[in-house]
Amino acid sequence: MRRSTLVAAGLVLLAGAAVLAYTYRDTLGLADPPRGEQVENLRAFATLYGYVRYFHPSDAAANTDWDAFAIHGVRQVRDAANRAELRAELRAELEALFKPIAPTIQLYRTGNEPPTPADVLAPSDTAGLSLVAWQHQGIGLEGNLVSPYRSIRLNRVSNTLGDTGTDEQQRRAPAAQILRILDAVPYAGQQVKVRAAVKTRGDASHAHLSLSPLRTIQSDFLDEGAGRPITSQDWSVRERTREVASARGLVIGAFVDGNGTAWLDNVELLTRDSPQDEWTSVALNNPGFESAKTGERPIGWTTGKGIAAYASVTAETAHDGDQSLKLESPLPSQVRLFPERPSPGEVVNKPLGRGLSVQLPLALNSRNGQTLRPADAPSPSALRDSLSHVETPILKTTSSLRLAGVTIAWNVFQHFYPYFGAVDVDWDAVLTRTFRRALADDTSTTEFLQTLRRMVAQLEDGHGRVHHSQESSSSGLPVRFGRIGDEIVVVDTAGHLDRTLCPDVGDVVVSIGGRPPEQQLQERKRYISGSPQWTEGRALQKLGRGDPESSVSLTVRRGGTEKTCKVTRSDRRIRWRQLRLDNRPNTVDTLRTGVRYVDLTRAEWPTLRQHLGELADADGVVFDVRGYPTGGARKLLPHLSSNTLRSARFQVPQFIYPDQANIVGYDASGRWTLPPEEPQITGDVAFLTGPGAISYAESIMGIVRHYDLGTIVGQPTAGTNGNVNPFELPGGYKVWWTGMRVRKHDGSQHHLVGIRPDIEAERTIEGVRNGRDEVLEKALEVLRSSKQDSSSERGATASN
Repeated sequence: MRRSTLVAAGLVLLAGAAVLAYTYRDTLGLADPPRGEQVENLRAFATLYGYVRYFHPSDAAANTDWDAFAIHGVRQVRDAANRAELRAELRAELEALFKPIAPTIQLYRTGNEPPTPADVLAPSDTAGLSLVAWQHQGIGLEGNLVSPYRSIRLNRVSNTLGDTGTDEQQRRAPAAQILRILDAVPYAGQQVKVRAAVKTRGDASHAHLSLSPLRTIQSDFLDEGAGRPITSQDWSVRERTREVASARGLVIGAFVDGNGTAWLDNVELLTRDSPQDEWTSVALNNPGFESAKTGERPIGWTTGKGIAAYASVTAETAHDGDQSLKLESPLPSQVRLFPERPSPGEVVNKPLGRGLSVQLPLALNSRNGQTLRPADAPSPSALRDSLSHVETPILKTTSSLRLAGVTIAWNVFQHFYPYFGAVDVDWDAVLTRTFRRALADDTSTTEFLQTLRRMVAQLEDGHGRVHHSQESSSSGLPVRFGRIGDEIVVVDTAGHLDRTLCPDVGDVVVSIGGRPPEQQLQERKRYISGSPQWTEGRALQKLGRGDPESSVSLTVRRGGTEKTCKVTRSDRRIRWRQLRLDNRPNTVDTLRTGVRYVDLTRAEWPTLRQHLGELADADGVVFDVRGYPTGGARKLLPHLSSNTLRSARFQVPQFIYPDQANIVGYDASGRWTLPPEEPQITGDVAFLTGPGAISYAESIMGIVRHYDLGTIVGQPTAGTNGNVNPFELPGGYKVWWTGMRVRKHDGSQHHLVGIRPDIEAERTIEGVRNGRDEVLEKALEVLRSSKQDSSSERGATASN
């Protein structure tokens, strides 16, 4: 009898023994395992789940409903026995679960010699075979053309996890895109036209010009352009027109189908109010692709990030000018995220716990579009039938749903979170603690939501947060709290408060609901992810929140006098911008003769553009970035330097191995490049910032710091940057986190550190009471004494 047949027969016997033992557990005197043993079983399952889902390249695994599998799997393994005479039960359960979709994995006793890899991993005859293996650039979770994150299986149609595709989809799958996202508000109710010169290579190359609303870019952008392919080998001007209704934005651009090549030039955007009006041209940055060097990605445009750079500037042909954009879309079999890949037959051996280890193949051979399976591999049909009956209720939580959520979320971070090197956390221990809480304490959706938040908080990721689709809303007090020195202080109140009964600006908070505010603040922080400076601000924002229309006692102190107020939480959410930490001037204002103030967290680009001339003529300008700026902030920067500016280092890690072992590289193509623009702002400049400045704000402030575009006054920024990469868990939970590593221009750590000010400044209680903005006052003092270099030198003091 062949070895493989003996193994298969043994698996059947083990699985049968496991089922009998489970069915007759009470008869045999086998009580449910203690919680500690249940956790160990779940840990073994969760570990194997991550390895197979993200790194085993079989077609069966890629086409599995992994949410349902997680729920089904935790049910099967949770109560597997650990008694010595039934030690094989967990192994049998795991093999019964995973072998139908990953038949080439092999479980074995930890400490023993790893087993011989399956024969199909290294066949003697390789004729007609192609290699299938995972490549992850970050981790592709929600599939979006503008996302920098992608996961593909080599030689498969796979831009996201869980890929399927017909032969026609494989042939025509788009891999080369170029697009730009525009604000739709200025064009609401108008007709919009995109026009461009296009030509193709011929040979059945299909190019597509697209103009679509920004709803779901993946479908709208591709679907809108797909109906009218362009095949001409000669330059021709093509158009797309549509009316702008309600949309967050407009997406204009082009793409090429699989194995096609096309060129794009002279992109125009035109608008008109009605068909009777003349078309009016709208200015676009770099419409003719003349601003970048040959072979580079086009400045001002978004390419299909994550798929190897198939959109680049070329001088080989142009409709006008010297350059055009070349789009090259290879066949799926030629698509690579990066050159590195697992070797044929390569395996890794990993411990799972419970005395078990796994041998995991990282590459499989494929013939006729199917990955090879051992002849005796169990069919996945029965498993898929079981998964089809798994429910994921939204309005209630179950033990299996909670444990599955922990399994899924923990693995995303285990294999792909880029900041474990900067964060002091034992992530393996977090899995144990989170399983224990999910087993013991979580009887409701709200309680499990808090468990997930506590897990994500361990990542210290300012983007990290968890929400539920049916989460009950809470209301805040009509009060804004701030930290001043060692005190928690009322820094703003809603105008409708009865000032004779309720707190006033500048009051020190003694207690909320009879409890010290510091104690409540620390409790809030346990569920907030990020740096100390970021979590402090977020916790202060949430301080005092509770049920709408409920009341709470608030004891405050002014001088030596204490008073207790009864404050009612609003039945509607007070917009965060209504209650501020500081008393700012108007969005664009004159502070004193010759000095202008601009709040970049409020000033949109049309307003900034309108005032550019005044700012260029001013002796000094203060730019306020104490919060999240508008899109106009990025457009402003080129007016502060006569040199081209570049952003910090946005680095998307590239993985082919589990557990983030041997990271093969980083994609750094997403850096901003900002050529200088006129008019130039030549006066002295100061920037205000602080812990409320996160992510995009820190990209702005990082450029300001590196190129010395002005004196930075205030407090360190939040210390979190990089594109978020959200994912959903069964039961209606959604998790946000940072999927890329961002380093400062000099390569040093940004995460948790942030952008530090040149001059630290903070408010005092007396200043708050008197309505003074002492951070702004410090910036004005800096400008008065400033002896900065001339504008011709600003921006040239640092180079890349």
